[in-house]
Amino acid sequence: METEKPLPFRQLFLICAVRFAEPISFSIHIPFIYFMVRDFHIGKETDIGYYVSLITSSFAISQLASALPIGMLSDRIGRRPVVLLGLAVGIISILSFGLSKSYQWALCTKVLSGLLDNNIAVLKSMVSELSMGYSETQRARAFSMLQVVFGLGGIVGASLGGYLSEPVRKYPNVFGRGGPITDFLTEFPYFLPCFAASCIATIGWIAGFLFLEETLIRKKQMQIAQNGEQQGLLINGENESEDYQTFGRQSGGNQFNEPQPSATFRDVLTPAVVGVCITYALAAYQNVFYDELFPTWSASDRGVGGLGLNSNEIGTALSFAGMVTLFVQFFIYHRLTGWLGTIRLFRASLLLSIFVFGLQGCVRYLQNGDDDIKWLFWVGLLLSIGLKTLCQTVAMTGSIILINNAAPRVDALGTINAFSQCCSSAMRALGPASSGFIYSSTIAAVGLPFTVRAHLSWVILSCVAIITYTVSMQLNPAKYISKPKE
Repeated sequence: METEKPLPFRQLFLICAVRFAEPISFSIHIPFIYFMVRDFHIGKETDIGYYVSLITSSFAISQLASALPIGMLSDRIGRRPVVLLGLAVGIISILSFGLSKSYQWALCTKVLSGLLDNNIAVLKSMVSELSMGYSETQRARAFSMLQVVFGLGGIVGASLGGYLSEPVRKYPNVFGRGGPITDFLTEFPYFLPCFAASCIATIGWIAGFLFLEETLIRKKQMQIAQNGEQQGLLINGENESEDYQTFGRQSGGNQFNEPQPSATFRDVLTPAVVGVCITYALAAYQNVFYDELFPTWSASDRGVGGLGLNSNEIGTALSFAGMVTLFVQFFIYHRLTGWLGTIRLFRASLLLSIFVFGLQGCVRYLQNGDDDIKWLFWVGLLLSIGLKTLCQTVAMTGSIILINNAAPRVDALGTINAFSQCCSSAMRALGPASSGFIYSSTIAAVGLPFTVRAHLSWVILSCVAIITYTVSMQLNPAKYISKPKE
């Protein structure tokens, strides 16, 4: 059996180092944002949730607005300068967020970060370009690395935000001894975690600046063409008798001297690309819907159809989901891809999601108040969460690979990934609002039997999963085969 050639792990590692900074910057405020907004004294305490959600959604909406222009720009000037510029803006914005003294300032820094520190589509393009010519298993492994780093970044960011915020109050023996540092951290109690995040991002920026290579195919071709022209001039100087012959060979045989014209939007958004982006958007929506619904449903009283769990128990369940995500990405996904292929595995995960969502509400029947068999409830709950996380991880990673495989031109990957990111950002903005509205409406519909109200939100989500699977079955597998490296 022929041994597979190794992936360019050095460049993939550098891309992951740059990617690691973004989820940290995005998630670091989650543990303390409620208290930060409360300290701004901009309204009643009952309105804090509204102001918090506005900050979070403003980031997603800003990414929605900027993803496509940034992706198209990376197709013109290259991936590397766009990535480094975005990361530099991210460092500035997270430091500025930590120095916020007003709600307006905090909101503006998040908008700035969303508009310019929007590298995920460009980084996906770089991974796709680096893994061209490799097997499906190898490409799956490459894209899994990007998803693993995203999960790790979210965990690290949330931990830093929780442990390093308000350090003077939490660690008086270290930061409460008086002096300028104590005074500064008392005035800006949420600066320390933001500073730690900016340091991590700065390390990623330095590594990228020194070692990250350009992956854009067109830019490489132009560099090769320029080198070829210089070599041609040297040859002409040594052998003038072959002047016209050399010119004729270059004009007729060197494809790099006449690079392809820039792709238009019509060239890029082929039916295959649009089809898989629609499927990706629906998959993203059902995942965001679940991620928003699960904590609310878990914390709700059993009398209204929830589980009645406390914050520690919910945190345990969510932590388990995070561990499953990392396990699937590290050890499972690329093996399943080698066995089933990308598109069949993608469809299988969407099909399984229908039943996982529809049966999620039945977990509550494993609760009967008897502590001796409480383990049975936790087995059922963690099993359902594990299956959902498996389906979500496979579906999202598979979507990214299929989107890149569908690209009609390798020099348009930035635009295509940016378009798909717009779809994802739109769903991240729509999902939480619709999930909260549907759950609140269903449990308040006292005209319906209690059993129906307790399960209706999950049934609606299962219906969304049916639509997503149906749309995925319309995709033509022949259009989503990995392209050979040019």
